[in-house]
Amino acid sequence: MCLLIESYALLAAETPDFISPTLWPPNSPDLNPVDYKIWAVMQDMVHKQKVRDVDELREHIVESWDHLNQSIIDSAISRTEIIKSDMFSSTPLILLGK
Repeated sequence: MCLLIESYALLAAETPDFISPTLWPPNSPDLNPVDYKIWAVMQDMVHKQKVRDVDELREHIVESWDHLNQSIIDSAISRTEIIKSDMFSSTPLILLGK
């Protein structure tokens, strides 16, 4: 649990637009791009090399974030905005096959 609190504190301090987990919609991969899109890419990057301990894991995560292609982040954000706007549409995109 301590690592979770540390991670939250780090994100809140280092990421100006960080959205608190209490504001995340529950069980919605469409509205949690960090959990489902960005983290999946970062996870692949982090685990390309063997991780020996928690400190090394932290280093790999920070390094992966630093090298994460901005287009991946933009794509995840764009997808989230489309889903959010579609939630209030009279004809959801899913019904249109989009």
